[in-house]
Amino acid sequence: MIMKSRRLITSLAILFAIMLQGIVTKAQDQDSKITIGYQKPGKIDVKAFVLLKESTLMVEGYGGLFKKLGNDMMFYGWIIDSKSRRVVWNLLEDANDKFFERSDPGRFGFKKEVKLPAGQYEVYYAAGMNYNRYGNNNYEFHVSDLGELFNLIFNDINDNNDQYSSKYASKFSMSISAPSANLTEIAWDKKVNEFSSNALISVVRAGDDLSVKKSFSVTSDINLNIMEIGEQTGGDLIDFAWIVNSNTYEKVWPNSETRYKKAGGGSKNKSTFQTIKLPKGTYTLYYISDDSHSYDKWNVLPPYDPQFWGITVWPDEGDKSKVKTIEQEDPFVLKLNKAKNNAYLSQGFSLKKDMKIRVISQGESSGDFDMADYGWIVNTDTHTNVWEFTQRKGQYAGGGEKNRIVNQEIDLPKGNYTAYFVTDDSHAFGDWNVAPPFNHQ
Repeated sequence: MIMKSRRLITSLAILFAIMLQGIVTKAQDQDSKITIGYQKPGKIDVKAFVLLKESTLMVEGYGGLFKKLGNDMMFYGWIIDSKSRRVVWNLLEDANDKFFERSDPGRFGFKKEVKLPAGQYEVYYAAGMNYNRYGNNNYEFHVSDLGELFNLIFNDINDNNDQYSSKYASKFSMSISAPSANLTEIAWDKKVNEFSSNALISVVRAGDDLSVKKSFSVTSDINLNIMEIGEQTGGDLIDFAWIVNSNTYEKVWPNSETRYKKAGGGSKNKSTFQTIKLPKGTYTLYYISDDSHSYDKWNVLPPYDPQFWGITVWPDEGDKSKVKTIEQEDPFVLKLNKAKNNAYLSQGFSLKKDMKIRVISQGESSGDFDMADYGWIVNTDTHTNVWEFTQRKGQYAGGGEKNRIVNQEIDLPKGNYTAYFVTDDSHAFGDWNVAPPFNHQ
């Protein structure tokens, strides 16, 4: 009887071990799943993950293309490599040309296998307007309750109503799944934060109405790498950066070799990467953004690498010891700045000997041969103009095309002088009607 009991216990133990092994094996075969989707107009959803080895991901969900009054409203997602910052999969590029030939395909389902090597990745989902349509794969289309969707989306965007709708968040989303042994979700901002914190100067996820000024000193010749993603409309730089020599105020970047290319999403999203050589000296980086279309809220589709909206600069590895950030003292002796509309500013000064002085002035071009906002200097001993801001002297100052700057050295004899600056009734400090210049204070 005891032998039978032992055999029964042994059999039960073996059976339990087999069942447990099956449960463990089944658990190991389970997939990890990451889901992202529509948040609300102007906002993106983002998550990040690590692949421990080359894997085939299953990417599935719902996207959308809707047309109204000549505008395209799109819902879609994409994946970028966190290290190279390159797009490795994009729903729109995976779409079929016939799909985009339809006048209003509406909401569509997709299911796609995507093979990726080991590495770290970020996955994004966005909704927005105005995109050039293209693509190449087969999809299932659903064009139901368009009227209600149009009311939600177009009213939200055009009326700046940020009311969140969980109903449409569930209708437009996508998921990524892979064996849990291969895929691990990580903090969505991890890679960008690491890179940004190790840079010399970094402005990432830049929002609206941002103004940043950072100075750095260079002890000997260095190579400086510059990566910028911002907004450019026509020839105007809207969300952008400039680097100047802190002592002479001469612009060292952007330069004649700077090239801007499409950054994905809306046509005004532009990016550039450039390595420049800087000699020994002190430099200042200025970054500004206007009051719309930024990481705070996109008014057209965002760029493919939205977290790097802004500018990041870093030296080559061998040059790190040659450069550091510093607190730079204001080099100007006399300032007539922050001029508002209808301003008339003046300040006297005296020279005890003949001197060479540098005059830096920013103003507004009137579009013809005159300046709308400008400055001049008068010798109060002789009552003669010794310098004036003219169209001919002005160069582009960033922001709107009409923003002009003069950076000039002039010789003045010993004597007494008065500097003046006037503005008209529009486009001045605190009330810009186009994007402001790079140093708008």
